Amino acid sequence: MFFFFFGIEGGTTFADRLRAARDKAGYTGKEFASLLNIKYETYIGYENKGREPKYDTLIKIADKLNITTDELLGVRPPDKTINGDIEKPLTDMLGILQKDTANYRGNTFDERDREELTSRVHDFAKRAETLASLHLFDDNTP
Repeated sequence: MFFFFFGIEGGTTFADRLRAARDKAGYTGKEFASLLNIKYETYIGYENKGREPKYDTLIKIADKLNITTDELLGVRPPDKTINGDIEKPLTDMLGILQKDTANYRGNTFDERDREELTSRVHDFAKRAETLASLHLFDDNTP
């Protein structure tokens, strides 16, 4: 099954989720602080001392870890994936892109094309999941 919301394994605090996401991305604390252009002492305060980053730093952290700010903050979407009307076609598309014979109007995709299209499908799916979690399109919305 193909899921679009990639939760972070770890504890229930921001610090736990941050540490787990950084570890998963393969950075040390010092490397990640450097990547963020902040002092190591400042960064480690987020992981160990209960400090919380400013909004712009939070966005930068999420961007560098390729996750959402909601994931870092522990905001969870409803226990559902994208509406089935969207999920099945995206899953089918990803399956097709994995084949060496994938093509569009007779033009076969090379490996680079397949990787780019797969990345774009995943990006679209993440955005769609974010919109779904906002309940903007619920049937009972006036």
